Amino acid sequence: YVQARGGLRREVATALRTGRTRRKPPRKAEQRTKRFIDDMVMISDRPAEVEDRAVPGHWEGDLIVGTRSESAIVTLVERSTRYVMLGHLPGGHTAGEVRDVLVPLIGSLPRHLRGSLTWDQ
Repeated sequence: YVQARGGLRREVATALRTGRTRRKPPRKAEQRTKRFIDDMVMISDRPAEVEDRAVPGHWEGDLIVGTRSESAIVTLVERSTRYVMLGHLPGGHTAGEVRDVLVPLIGSLPRHLRGSLTWDQ
């Protein structure tokens, strides 16, 4: 380490995970690119009827990704009854593929059980 600034040997630098010899300083919040197009609605901002789990029809969704991201499963859990629905994504888990599995899954429910869907990040 007693070398010039950022002067790790080339063979050592290629063994590093990033290939970078010096640490890159983190960006400030205003310099970062946005993660989502729309601003997020916080889970604490849900309506009271969803929060207290008294009325069925409000769902929580999540995506479980398999090893090496080869397959995935969409999970929907009803908040008051804890009823679980699963949808298989064999090819990938892009937004379009998740939508194509969610639409028939939710469409199979009776209309009074289609209240809201809170998706996990």
